[in-house]
Amino acid sequence: MKVHIMRNGESVVNSTEKDTSLTDKGILQSKNKIGHFDVVICSPLLKAKQTLENSGITYTMLIITSLCREVLTGSVIKENRNINDLLQTEELSLCESVLDVIDRIQDFKYELARLLNTYGKNTKILIISHIGFIHYLIN
Repeated sequence: MKVHIMRNGESVVNSTEKDTSLTDKGILQSKNKIGHFDVVICSPLLKAKQTLENSGITYTMLIITSLCREVLTGSVIKENRNINDLLQTEELSLCESVLDVIDRIQDFKYELARLLNTYGKNTKILIISHIGFIHYLIN
């Protein structure tokens, strides 16, 4: 199995976990990506799906899974936010602990192993995800 990993193109708010669309630059970055893959595994976040949609990538099978979505850390919570405002939002429940992320990465690796067992060692896979997820996946 040959696995390729691609980060989403530049998005409107690249420095947060918000689900934003690609910038014009991100669309151009995506258009430069080409190739055929047996399986593409893509994050469900808009910027990842738009990266695939704007690319020249073709595939036999597409899997969209939250297992490879961005890592949701406390960075979405701004230090200057009023704690009462924060408690009235869902932001706290969206944060993942490091152990949560490691568990999700392990589940993702099990999915890759399942694909290998199902489709064989010559399977060409592309993962389209986000920098936080990719960091944990390769370390």
